[in-house]
Amino acid sequence: MSPLAPEKESVTTTPKVVVLTTEQLSARVERLVSRDHMTYLESIIHICDDTGIDAEDMAKIVTGSLREKLEAEAQRNNILPRINTLFDD
Repeated sequence: MSPLAPEKESVTTTPKVVVLTTEQLSARVERLVSRDHMTYLESIIHICDDTGIDAEDMAKIVTGSLREKLEAEAQRNNILPRINTLFDD
């Protein structure tokens, strides 16, 4: 390094820790689905990318009506097999 060049400081950053509750996740997903016209799967992946939460960890907090909506969407898109119900032909 030349004597006239300024020394660079080393900058260390601490990783961002994000904690999402089931209710917060549901609210964020519903907002992305309605406002940005994303699918439920796309919105969950977007939140994983945005927060740095691993998809396997995210799956643990996808519960209740959000899980039902995600499963229904996956069945409509032939990602999950359809489950026969009493009213299916």
